[in-house]
Amino acid sequence: GTGCVLVINKWDQVVTVRMEHYLKVLRSRFHHLNEIPVVFTSGLTGRNVLQVLDTVCEVYDCYRKIISTPQLNQWLQKFIKIARMPSKGAKNFKLFYGTQVGAEPPVFTWFVNNKDLLETSFMRNMERQLKEYFKIQGVPIRFRFQNRRSETEGARK
Repeated sequence: GTGCVLVINKWDQVVTVRMEHYLKVLRSRFHHLNEIPVVFTSGLTGRNVLQVLDTVCEVYDCYRKIISTPQLNQWLQKFIKIARMPSKGAKNFKLFYGTQVGAEPPVFTWFVNNKDLLETSFMRNMERQLKEYFKIQGVPIRFRFQNRRSETEGARK
């Protein structure tokens, strides 16, 4: 539940590999590092040492980020238009609205018609799209899905 910055030190000693190539190989082997900022440094030469602090501050800002409900739901409407919604048989998954209920790390509650229809791949795509849109990097975000009571349920109780 914390932020992360990957710092690769002693880069002054690497002469045969370019940073871009190393980063590409690293991310292809460790997919969970895809959204974590990486800083190549050299303590000996001082290269990018100050960039580490700047990057840590950026990740900390993401960790504490608050997204207003109107902004979140505006994004949600765009996401719904492009996403392939899960379904089982004749039942289709619907996302109604969401709100941020916590920070450090960001926590979002999404109101849906039937959370049992959720698929892991859908949640991962939703998380990736949200992070990309709101420029959240290096921190986990948490999703909670809650069934919205229908009007008929409320009338019966």
